[in-house]
Amino acid sequence: MGNNGFNLDFLQPGYGYQGMVNQPTGNFNDPTSLDFTALTGGGGGSDGGVGNGGITDGMFGKAGWGNLALGGANSLMQGYLGFQQLQMAKDQLDSQKKAFNKNFNSQKRLTNANLRDRQKRRYYENPDYYQKPDQYMAQNGVQ
Repeated sequence: MGNNGFNLDFLQPGYGYQGMVNQPTGNFNDPTSLDFTALTGGGGGSDGGVGNGGITDGMFGKAGWGNLALGGANSLMQGYLGFQQLQMAKDQLDSQKKAFNKNFNSQKRLTNANLRDRQKRRYYENPDYYQKPDQYMAQNGVQ
């Protein structure tokens, strides 16, 4: 559509804008003489003119703002979901730590009880040769 180096291809369909019914008037060789009132419906820049379109025209075209907005919304949602997953992972780790500590303490009590019982039996059978159970547990018990 351009004449002599002045190009208005950005006004054509496929450049983020769906095209215009009305075209600017004036001399395309002198951009200062162009009259764009036909594009705005003659209302001095209102969006209600025929062919001007609204904010959603060309939203998802080559240079449309819709893809950028959707990408930003997607990034925010992914960040929020990642934060939720992090919190769930922390809760799961805390739960696993508690379960480990419960299991370890149970095993420690069971092992210490078995060691004490064995030492008691040994001590009562031969007190001169074996340590007292309390001394043995202080040395060999699971802390």
